[in-house]
Amino acid sequence: MPNQLRSAIREVAASLLQKLPKAFFLFFLLGWLSSYLGRWYWCFDLATHFRLQYFAGGAAMTLVFLLCKQWRWAALAFCCALANGASVLPWHFPAAQVVAARPDEQPLRLLFANVFFKNKRYEDFLALVKAEHPDLLFVQEVTPPWAQTLERLRGEYPHGVIEAATDAGGIAVLSRLPLNKAADAGLGEYNGPSLELQLDINGKPLTIVTAHTAPPMSQRRAQQRNEHLRLLAEHLRQLPAPKLLIGDLNSTMWSPYFADFVAQADLLNARAGFGVLPTWPTWQVFGNTVTVIPIDHCLVSRDIRVVNFRRVPYLGSDHLWLIVDLALPGAQH
Repeated sequence: MPNQLRSAIREVAASLLQKLPKAFFLFFLLGWLSSYLGRWYWCFDLATHFRLQYFAGGAAMTLVFLLCKQWRWAALAFCCALANGASVLPWHFPAAQVVAARPDEQPLRLLFANVFFKNKRYEDFLALVKAEHPDLLFVQEVTPPWAQTLERLRGEYPHGVIEAATDAGGIAVLSRLPLNKAADAGLGEYNGPSLELQLDINGKPLTIVTAHTAPPMSQRRAQQRNEHLRLLAEHLRQLPAPKLLIGDLNSTMWSPYFADFVAQADLLNARAGFGVLPTWPTWQVFGNTVTVIPIDHCLVSRDIRVVNFRRVPYLGSDHLWLIVDLALPGAQH
């Protein structure tokens, strides 16, 4: 190969090494900055959900620019990582301590599973229930075959309701504990009905609402999700404590609409102190490490103590499922 050709190739390679990181980071930066316009347009709200990715990407690009001795670009990438880290790191601190329920408290274990209506790993679900032994099961995207699977648990979970659908709107709640109420919450059909339960814990009524909001993949669906969140907040605020909400809300905690919902409902996010714990989508190319975001939630009133909040391994759904361990206040409270 002639020396001139080698020199030309080296020059092109050096130019690409200088320009490609900048081009990638500018695209990345555009997504981050547009996330601050979430209230202006539904597409910008989608950009709010990737704070974890902006944080990790900003940190990685800082190192790349430092190695390339591009100091100004490194400073800009560091600012990106710093700004997004302020939204991500507090979910991990202070570190939550996994402590058993105190003598005056009643432990309660919840399993939440958006099973994905095309998923057929029914036996794996049953094995998980047997291993985790939750007190209540909350299942979304329940199809007729999934309803048949849940009916097999009726011996151990005799209380609750199963409403199957042929699409993502099916929903079910099963309980080993007696329920005073298990009915439609009366909030309309938004990706299936919202259900409201009531059971007695330590002589006090506990109210639980479970809901599945619409995925905001168009302007109309985004409006439906936001309206559903507004109705849920109004309903939850009127309920007496202790109370909680659990479900696939198709929003992360970084969306301005979700922040409004939490404030209006006056509830606390149960994952606080346990980490971001992303749950969807499991089917992307890079799985749980790059593209996944936290859209499955449990929110509790201030008199409920969260003992543990964790995900369970992938079992065929596009969502990772949740195990939430709670401690309910004693009768004297």
